[in-house]
Amino acid sequence: MFTGGIIQNNFFVGTAHSSTIPQDRGAFMSIISSVQQISGGMQPFIAGLIVAEGPGGKLLHYDTLGYVVVGAMFITVLMMYLIHLQVEKSVKQKVVVQPQQ
Repeated sequence: MFTGGIIQNNFFVGTAHSSTIPQDRGAFMSIISSVQQISGGMQPFIAGLIVAEGPGGKLLHYDTLGYVVVGAMFITVLMMYLIHLQVEKSVKQKVVVQPQQ
């Protein structure tokens, strides 16, 4: 539950960062929403595959789940950075210098 909240909060930051693309904003936001819904369903499933209940009700491999979450966050940050570079490159190519009058 805690890890899902962390990952869900990252979506807000990612959406705010990448929703500055004016063209096709509606389609972009629809795709973002779909990815959020899919990942929201995959998170507990994958966590359930990693974490197990040991003797006496002790949770096993919970530390492994933490490492997976941290790794996923680093991958997300890297992907957001790469997308940011592509958007900057695209914007620079589309900028036309207006002659001053």
